[in-house]
Amino acid sequence: MLHLLPFCLLLTFALVSSSSPRDVTLAISEDAANSAGSVYTTAGKLDFSGKLPDNTTTAKLKKLIPQAYALCPDCPINFRVYATEPPRATFRTANGATLQVQNAKLNLTAAAVAAGSPVSELMVLAVNASCGLNFTNNPASSGDYIKPSITIVQIHLIVDSSNVGVLASAAVALLGPLVDTFLKNVVIPEFNKMFPVRQTYQYFFCQGLLFFFVPGTTLCCCQGL
Repeated sequence: MLHLLPFCLLLTFALVSSSSPRDVTLAISEDAANSAGSVYTTAGKLDFSGKLPDNTTTAKLKKLIPQAYALCPDCPINFRVYATEPPRATFRTANGATLQVQNAKLNLTAAAVAAGSPVSELMVLAVNASCGLNFTNNPASSGDYIKPSITIVQIHLIVDSSNVGVLASAAVALLGPLVDTFLKNVVIPEFNKMFPVRQTYQYFFCQGLLFFFVPGTTLCCCQGL
């Protein structure tokens, strides 16, 4: 049931008067978003893995990080990123919402395509990122979700450990766009899936929860599915 808690923390519902065109108002507060981030971090849910698209291999690193190529020539690069501290959201009227990620760990490995190929550990990077955070409430179709939309504004990488020698600043700079691509194509879409609110007329479906309203009252009930 731990993975259900952030939805109770994240969502605030209120019934509005009949003169309003809206039946329900949904508000997301800074404190609730941060509480949800803390719960997910503690539960180990902010842990994502994947490969870079477009068949990106260690050949991309051959010139600036030759030891990475020598360790596993032309091997696809695998990424695993996980939070060690809860992401912190800040809601400001002037500049909108932002999300700060501090000291996330990014583990880079490489392995040949053939099944059973050994995995070569390349390096572990610490990631600090500043992101823009928005929520869309304009569903594309009936039953669609209210989704967060994250935009990476700035990313900073620090080498925690390396099995491919001491990395020059140029090598770290080369990794920046690769990490940025991985975050945009793998991590952010998966993160967005963790916070769905299905829009319906009389009730809301969340992951593992059914929210419904008691007619004639301002009560909102939730029930585990």
